[in-house]
Amino acid sequence: MVQPVSSQPVQPESFRGEIAGRKIRILVTTYEYDFLPLGKYRTFIMTREDWFPYVNADIQGICLSLGGKPLGKSKDPFTGKEVWNRDAKDYDREWKCEGGKDPFTLRAYRGRMGGKTLSGGVSKDTYIVVDHQNPQPLVFTEEVGKLYTKYKSMDTSNWLKFFKSQDTDSMLKAFFTVASSKAHWRRAEVIEDGTVKALYATEATYFSSVMGRLLPVVHLVALCYAKGGEIEEGNPNWVAEWEAQGAYKTYFYCKGGTQPFTFKVEPAGFSADMINYVVYIKEGVHKVADEKTLPLSVGLKTGYEDTVALTVAKTKTYYEEVREPYKYQGIYIASQGGCDYVGVITTLGAKRDIYTYKVCNGTVADRKASVPLVRGNLEVERIIRRVKENAKTLGVAMSKYHNYVIVGRAFGANLCKVEVKVLNGMELADWRLYDECR
Repeated sequence: MVQPVSSQPVQPESFRGEIAGRKIRILVTTYEYDFLPLGKYRTFIMTREDWFPYVNADIQGICLSLGGKPLGKSKDPFTGKEVWNRDAKDYDREWKCEGGKDPFTLRAYRGRMGGKTLSGGVSKDTYIVVDHQNPQPLVFTEEVGKLYTKYKSMDTSNWLKFFKSQDTDSMLKAFFTVASSKAHWRRAEVIEDGTVKALYATEATYFSSVMGRLLPVVHLVALCYAKGGEIEEGNPNWVAEWEAQGAYKTYFYCKGGTQPFTFKVEPAGFSADMINYVVYIKEGVHKVADEKTLPLSVGLKTGYEDTVALTVAKTKTYYEEVREPYKYQGIYIASQGGCDYVGVITTLGAKRDIYTYKVCNGTVADRKASVPLVRGNLEVERIIRRVKENAKTLGVAMSKYHNYVIVGRAFGANLCKVEVKVLNGMELADWRLYDECR
């Protein structure tokens, strides 16, 4: 059920008015739109990758019902430019609803995390961003509506007290259909200039849900609207960067109302099981430094990683070098599309950062900070040990853990050395070398 935020009826001849309470039959289950309003002109929708064609086809049906025409892109064979000149298909990840009562543009992005399906498989998240030409009515899903109602009567003038009040399983269970807490606030503290810093964690395999993946944003968006404010995105490209980086880093302004504020969300550590975020919030509207991607300057990156990556891409072998106080390790991943993928590990004492490089024609075409696999997870360690032992016997071995592929390769006399790579696509998440030749 979708709740309007006032006694006014939902505008029926609008996109949000159409998805309010709308249900889609998908195979043996029913999907109800799981969305979050981000201002008057943008709607964020979340679903699963295997459900996307059904949801996308339904949204194209909404476009037609509003008198519009769903159009997809194709490339002009003479100019090479992309033009909107064909009927949109259910698999199109970018299309627009042209004309009609409520024109809009849709873009869909693949997430790196996902949840288990009824058949026992894993389906990754899909993030859908709908940008509207016309202002949309303010409606929420039932779960977000509960937060809105709660915050409307709650005194949130003391930010620290507000965040600490969220640290209870009972509160979260009121907004989750799952009977156990899958996401929670951890601790909050006041730092410089009265800014509140709060930590939040969610299970990486939590089933595709706006409440599961975006809970810090959901809470604060609902709070902003409850206080009569209007949400404005500081970085409109944050969802596309979420697809590329595996975690989101963004900031929002709550403008107007009785309690304007600024908040920023950024990743603070990952594993195959958990995603951790840190949330900064400050009263008033404050300009935030425009950090549109997860910068490589975060962490240990010294600049020498580029040299290591180019060396490994050329030799396609393991490379190690110590340049005090740093240790560099270059790991060749694979070749794809004429380019080489290389992982570079930079170590300083107990601190260890991993970067993944794409090298094409002897130059760095792309680089990014990898999402590392946090060590110590018992199930992951068990799989890695099994891959290592199988590789010692068979020469090579492979296994999977959620989105990760674990590959082992034995070499040396009597196959006594084993290299184990943990990959998320072409991204290096962990690397280990076992030497049992002695």
